[in-house]
Amino acid sequence: MARLVRNVIPAVAVVGFAASLWLLYQARASLRERDEQVQRLRERLARLEVDVARLSSTHPVGLPPDELEAYLSLPYKEFDATPGSGHRRFRDQPRNPKQAGELIEAYLERHTDLPLNQRTNLQGHAAQLFAMGGMYERAITHLDRLRAQNPRDTWADATKAFLLSDRAGLLAARRRMADGEGADLDYLIDRFGESYLDICRWTPICSTIRVPAGASASHRATADQLATAFGLPVTVAPNAPTEGGIPGGCIWLEVRPMGGTPDVEGYVILHANKSTVITATNEQRLDAAVKRFIESSRQHNGKRQAPFGLATSFELAR
Repeated sequence: MARLVRNVIPAVAVVGFAASLWLLYQARASLRERDEQVQRLRERLARLEVDVARLSSTHPVGLPPDELEAYLSLPYKEFDATPGSGHRRFRDQPRNPKQAGELIEAYLERHTDLPLNQRTNLQGHAAQLFAMGGMYERAITHLDRLRAQNPRDTWADATKAFLLSDRAGLLAARRRMADGEGADLDYLIDRFGESYLDICRWTPICSTIRVPAGASASHRATADQLATAFGLPVTVAPNAPTEGGIPGGCIWLEVRPMGGTPDVEGYVILHANKSTVITATNEQRLDAAVKRFIESSRQHNGKRQAPFGLATSFELAR
């Protein structure tokens, strides 16, 4: 009897181990099958996004052939790297961001001989534009191309993780970056779960307001109005650069002539990641600009934000 027990126990252990291996194999097979199904669904969704975009306009990117040809004929610098030109001009008309992404795709198809760095720049911009347009799978297509060309592209990894709501992947990408180099990724982490369009269009304002030395009482009053609205301090910049220079890391209010004649009146508001510049031709225009900046801002998750980019009273040339 004892011998039988000694034989049965190892046999049971072996059978149990074999069963565990079989269950583990089945689990892994199920996971692989699930991953393959997810990948097939993503590919199908990307194709549907392309089909919907194609059906939504008579011509590619919503342009008649002659206008489309004018964009596609531009050299790279004018198409991608010149403010107010190329896909940047097209996007700012304004258009749905995905249409600007389609324009970049058409440009890439036309210019197959572009150097690698220029192609990757365009693919990165296309990914951002499709993501802003809510076409995440199409954006991921471009991000995957970037990652194939450079497997260490941390920005592409992090952006893909953000679009897939993969917080662990986003944090893993952030850990691969040195301290002081991950500001863009920190911003994605802070805004995790929000739409990509929202995080691109809204950015936090700076924590202080500065005016140049010698600012008039009216100039200071306008700065105080902004300070009251945002709960920020106002400081004077006695050593602010001249000849068109501006200090960074603040909301800078200045009165400065613009244009070729002294009778030109208006204002320009430029709000970016590190600073805001509000330039006006006179104090009345500065007051109008500050009111517009206040009205266009919002309170979000306990932080004051404003729309990223340019706002002005001037008519912009096209």
